Amino acid sequence: MIVVGLTGSAAALAVARENLAANPLDPGRIELVQADVFAHLRSLRDRGARFGQDPDYVKQANNEIMLLLQFETKAAIDLADEILEVPGIDVAFLGPNDLSADMGHVGNWDHPDVQKAIKKLEDAANKRKIPLGTISRNWEAAKACIERGYRFQSLLGDIPFLMQAAKAAVTSFRQHPHVAKG
Repeated sequence: MIVVGLTGSAAALAVARENLAANPLDPGRIELVQADVFAHLRSLRDRGARFGQDPDYVKQANNEIMLLLQFETKAAIDLADEILEVPGIDVAFLGPNDLSADMGHVGNWDHPDVQKAIKKLEDAANKRKIPLGTISRNWEAAKACIERGYRFQSLLGDIPFLMQAAKAAVTSFRQHPHVAKG
């Protein structure tokens, strides 16, 4: 799986940022992002293709790689209609924690402004039949997303998952009748 914005060379991403700042709708920006996303396949060609013995490797790898775009800022949401026109996108992934922070509502995924932005992404992806993905804080939230059409779900991140499990273990420990209170 490739997550655009988290892969590629720092230089290419810096050029992409400069290009985006200069003209957010510049088609060259889209080509640069696409080139950056798939550039690593050239470096894998030798080893991944068994040193030239598998001429179909790059084609096969391109067919097996998931292109997941993360939407984590208001600026990305505002450009969702244009961004999602790029061919080959497999999932439009919402990062609600980063989005809420970017919008000045840290951790408040339910704030009306954040919900409005989320709805905008959902509408843009659904209009193009691009599957939606996100991370959910718990099973109830995940079910609600599934009912709204999300097909790529992450249930908690590693740290919140471990924190919840640790808190539950401490609570159970403290409730045991033979554990000293106080």
